[in-house]
Amino acid sequence: MGYVPPVRDEQSFLYANRQLPSTPLIYTVQKAERVDSIRHRKYFERQVTNMERRKQVIACERELTGKGKRFDTSI
Repeated sequence: MGYVPPVRDEQSFLYANRQLPSTPLIYTVQKAERVDSIRHRKYFERQVTNMERRKQVIACERELTGKGKRFDTSI
């Protein structure tokens, strides 16, 4: 066996004597709050009523034009 000099490993010495910072280095981001206001609710209600109206209009057009049924070639 060889001679092991009495020298400390600087890297392990620095790691053992390190001081942790008092504040974290990575900050957490706060979660976004859910939007629940009357204005937004009314917006979505209007969208639903508009979709229902569009469906009614499409149904009337299909009934008048005969779309979805056999097409009469005599027209």
